[in-house]
Amino acid sequence: MKKIFLTVRKKTDVISMVNDYVKDLNKAKKIVEAGAVFLNKKRLLTNQEVNPQETLILYTEKNQLEKMFLNPDYIHYEDTDLIIVYKKQGINCEAVQSSIFNNLAYSVKDYLDKQGIYNYSPSPIGRLDKKARGLILYPKNKKTERFLFDMIKTENLQKEYLAIIPFQLKKELIFCDYINTKGAKSVISDKKEGKKSISRFIPLEFKGQFSLCKVLIETGRKHQIRLHASHHLKPLMGDEVYGSSFLSGRGVALMCKKMIFDYKGKEINAEVKENFVNEFKRDFTDKFLKVE
Repeated sequence: MKKIFLTVRKKTDVISMVNDYVKDLNKAKKIVEAGAVFLNKKRLLTNQEVNPQETLILYTEKNQLEKMFLNPDYIHYEDTDLIIVYKKQGINCEAVQSSIFNNLAYSVKDYLDKQGIYNYSPSPIGRLDKKARGLILYPKNKKTERFLFDMIKTENLQKEYLAIIPFQLKKELIFCDYINTKGAKSVISDKKEGKKSISRFIPLEFKGQFSLCKVLIETGRKHQIRLHASHHLKPLMGDEVYGSSFLSGRGVALMCKKMIFDYKGKEINAEVKENFVNEFKRDFTDKFLKVE
């Protein structure tokens, strides 16, 4: 992604400044509205006047305005208030400067618009790393959004993950550490600086030194599973950030496979379809694991 500095020479407005650079007024408006322009470390979401000697920072990329639309096969659960969809690896859960419209949140927003649900922009309830894959939960309205965010604060959303590790795991292991986030990574810390984090790794199948595991977490810290694997076992396959040497170009070998929670007196139990699970295993096992 390019980081462009635009110095204001005369009194003008943000869209005009961006248009001078991209040479496309409609594109300039979309870039500003999507939050890819900053002034004094503040994201600008609407047009405004800027003064001489001020400097705008513009984040731009070749396919920045490419749009993503929701594949119906990726919908794993839906009712009037919420929707659970499958995220492929390499896709963001929500908009960032490099993928303003090419992200899952935009595709869900477009899907809701087509249902007649306007004036609401869904945000993911919980996150999943760009290089991971699996289920993501989105509300369809503000009331449900507040309920679901409160729900995850009380840790009443159960998730089950699949992970592939270049380690022969023959029995269940439970890891409990204090985790602290520093920049783009998380680290094992102490009780004073970190937050308690508990992960259970349960072997499902293995061949040689490679294991396919089910992972259950009692807490939801940033990169919790990835850090626990790298610190106590071996980095997940494809996880270059935490030191993996098994890189396939297919992301990190981590999938959110299942989520369970209660909503309005009903248990919601969503699980990734079998074809996506098989694709996940093939993406890594074809080259390394050879699991049938």
